[in-house]
Amino acid sequence: MILEVQMREMQDFIPDGYTEDGFIAASAGFHGELRFRFRPCDPIEQGRLLEQSDRIPLDQYRRNLSEVVATKIEWWSLVDKEGTTVQAKPDNLRRLRPALFRRVTAIVLGIEASDEDPRWAEETKRELADTAGQVAATGQQPGTVKAAANSGN
Repeated sequence: MILEVQMREMQDFIPDGYTEDGFIAASAGFHGELRFRFRPCDPIEQGRLLEQSDRIPLDQYRRNLSEVVATKIEWWSLVDKEGTTVQAKPDNLRRLRPALFRRVTAIVLGIEASDEDPRWAEETKRELADTAGQVAATGQQPGTVKAAANSGN
């Protein structure tokens, strides 16, 4: 039995202790699906990491990225071949398949959105689809579209 869960509403302001639910759909030949709860990076953290990408060797950048992202992930569904939960720590992040590493870090940094989790409630899925459609149609940021919808404009 698959349970529908209500995704926590994304906030445009990131208060202390705020978390979001993330989901990465399986990609055939690249990686399985991953669910996780994380604290999003704020703009200063994101900026520091992104500006390093052009100034330091790639392997050092990925180590730095792993260190920060590991502190942001509170929980994830990643298990090893025996079914034991793999801790979200820097060394383990660096051992993810490259495509999965890229998606996890991009979502936590706020560069990409999570995929739609099939377990999320239908209402949540509709709201996300409506917002994505408005973003595509207007070119506005998701927070701007959401704020306009909430104000009735």
